[in-house]
Amino acid sequence: MAKKKIKKEIDKDLNKEKSANTKKEIKNKHNELLFWILVCFGLIAISFLLMYFFAQSKKSIEYKDVKFTIIKEGKLTFYNTQVPIYSSKEEIISNYNFYLRTNPKELSKIEFNEDMPIMKIVVLNYSEDINCEGYGVIALTNMISLYNLIGVKVTIDKNATCSEEGLYTFINIEKSNENRIEEIGKNCYNLKIKECDIFPTTERIMLETFAKIKEKEIKVYSSALK
Repeated sequence: MAKKKIKKEIDKDLNKEKSANTKKEIKNKHNELLFWILVCFGLIAISFLLMYFFAQSKKSIEYKDVKFTIIKEGKLTFYNTQVPIYSSKEEIISNYNFYLRTNPKELSKIEFNEDMPIMKIVVLNYSEDINCEGYGVIALTNMISLYNLIGVKVTIDKNATCSEEGLYTFINIEKSNENRIEEIGKNCYNLKIKECDIFPTTERIMLETFAKIKEKEIKVYSSALK
């Protein structure tokens, strides 16, 4: 009887140990399964985040730290940037929106004197017909609006010429077989436009002005807008 009792106790202990080992194995398997499930969810989450940031990066581009948001309206693509408006306390209280028609990355390929000074007066001369189905009006309006915003007076004079002393910025717009900007004197420039494609050259000048605003070489105050 004693032997049977001892054997029974031994079997009982073995069963307990076996049961404990089985539970431990099951727990370890559950933990391992949970670990891989969490890893899979983590990889999926990271993939979605990467896709999101990649998609967002495609919606905006930068030039000299100036951010442009890409906006599509039907077949048209605009590149929106904002000029900050400051209060007398140097706080940004609003933004003025500009919409370019040319990709700033493409604009930057047009050779241009990036150190072009911002004079108090700009004189425009376009003796040729650059209306170009209304695009000319839009391009000039955008450029003039930017100049007016930063306190530059713009005059349109089809008889004006370059000032040898560089008293004002002279911009002459004329048709050509390519889009380019050439410096023809002190603060004097020829804007060459190809086949009525007037946006690239006018917006090239605007692009560098935006860069100067971003670098805070130029500031627009709300008091100046009244």
